[in-house]
Amino acid sequence: MAVMGASFSSASEESDDGMKQDWLFSTETAICDVRTAGVLIQQDRLLVQREVGGRAYALPGGHLQIGETLEAGLIREFREETGMEIACRRMLWSEECFWHWRGKLAHNLCFYYLIERNGGAGLSDLDQFTPHKDNPQVETGWLPIDRIGQVVIYPSFLKEELACLDGRYVILFSRMDSGFPLFLKKPRRRFLLRRGRSFPVFMLWNLFMTVWLPDVGQ
Repeated sequence: MAVMGASFSSASEESDDGMKQDWLFSTETAICDVRTAGVLIQQDRLLVQREVGGRAYALPGGHLQIGETLEAGLIREFREETGMEIACRRMLWSEECFWHWRGKLAHNLCFYYLIERNGGAGLSDLDQFTPHKDNPQVETGWLPIDRIGQVVIYPSFLKEELACLDGRYVILFSRMDSGFPLFLKKPRRRFLLRRGRSFPVFMLWNLFMTVWLPDVGQ
């Protein structure tokens, strides 16, 4: 179906080769997508991905497919990329990002889950990065948590929030403006809403101004 001139597929549609469509659509001026990513910690190391030989890291995950749940999409992405079977324990963060990419406004929604191993091949070598099974230009490996503060990693709030995985649910609203690849982004500003803590009225007003009103002069 068409949405305001966008290229888009409904939940029941598949591509010509029978593959399901990613939750992604574009217009002449914008591109929008939904992603999901996982936080997996093992022996004080965080599972990350990077471009082969790159120095910037990100959390493993990928685009959601139309018609699947966030958790199912993350489980599928891990299976396709690493051969690993995972289970989603709980959602940690949600993030809304805006930036410019190839002359278009990019609008991304990403949902982050705390996950655990649940069988499959996995990555047994803690010191080596292994190319993705479905994309040899990206590799996955383990990064010692005590090194996270010394490297470039996205989302950048990981450096603060990994120490707070105590059951709180955090909502992040981010504004972004960058030409980097999709999973290498740096937020300009964000607001956090933590379960079990008070949220002052002035913070709600700031949240409204950030989410609903456009940036002045942009």
